[in-house]
Amino acid sequence: MSFLKECGIMQSEIGIESIMVSTQYVLNNSEIRPDIAIKLTNENMEQSIIFVENKIHAAEGPNQLQRYFSYLSEKSQNNMCSCYLIYITKNYDSKENLDFLSNNTSEVNFIQLRWWQVFQILKPYEDIEVIKEILKFMKERGLSMSRKFTINDISALMNMNRVREMVQESLGGKVEEMFNEISGMKYNMTSADSQLRTTGRYIYMGNQDDWFWIGIGYWFEGKVIDTEYPDIGVVVGVKPYHSQRKIIVKAVSEYTATNTIWKSFGLTNEDKWAGMWKKVSLKEMLSNEDHIFSIQQWYINSLNDVITFKEKYPKLPWKING
Repeated sequence: MSFLKECGIMQSEIGIESIMVSTQYVLNNSEIRPDIAIKLTNENMEQSIIFVENKIHAAEGPNQLQRYFSYLSEKSQNNMCSCYLIYITKNYDSKENLDFLSNNTSEVNFIQLRWWQVFQILKPYEDIEVIKEILKFMKERGLSMSRKFTINDISALMNMNRVREMVQESLGGKVEEMFNEISGMKYNMTSADSQLRTTGRYIYMGNQDDWFWIGIGYWFEGKVIDTEYPDIGVVVGVKPYHSQRKIIVKAVSEYTATNTIWKSFGLTNEDKWAGMWKKVSLKEMLSNEDHIFSIQQWYINSLNDVITFKEKYPKLPWKING
């Protein structure tokens, strides 16, 4: 409740008679659902509905916010005194220039926050046990985003160029040649830098067809195997609602069933990115005296798996070289 007040959604002088919170609120009998839906009824029996959409290591799904906004716009005209759409991201992801927001003539209020701002909103209430645990969780997941440099941060800055060169070297040479041949695309360093900023991973991506894609690189945040080390990995993925998603998902499901070192993700939820990946902690690569050689050999073996996958499923929408 305090969070809603801090966001300007609730007025302290108006009492709340009932509150309903759901994480399974389905829109119009579809598979589309916001992360959190909140329904409030105040002492005057006026209702409000609030959708909260959270993004940490993922981008907004195709027209996701617009679908939520359209739904709330309809509700705002039917017995709802106010409607709110709250969009929370870890990184900067401005939505203020989207047409449906800039031309908003409905009663829907759009609120955009960063997770570090949510942390600051909750911090004054840390004496409450549940808030204390939430703040602890956010710190562990890197969502509090400290606004001060530490000694370790300074050390990382001073070694940034050397580490960057090693990362690029491990992805270069034969690894780069194989990726270019398999994906039909050259490395895009600008895209990799953007991935590092927005999703906590440094990967090169080869778009095959409308974001049916192949990726290779380093994962620093999210579901890493060992939280003290980044993962290295190769991924084959497909965006939500891709025109050929069903056959891609079927192929991935079949392949990962017999090649268990590859793990599938998101296959049963069309609203999510789906695919398969093969990952290992960087820690496993450090026993050899030449770390770069060990990493490159792992990447080469994994890319050979992708070649096998392509050969087994040639009718998937692979990019045609040349």
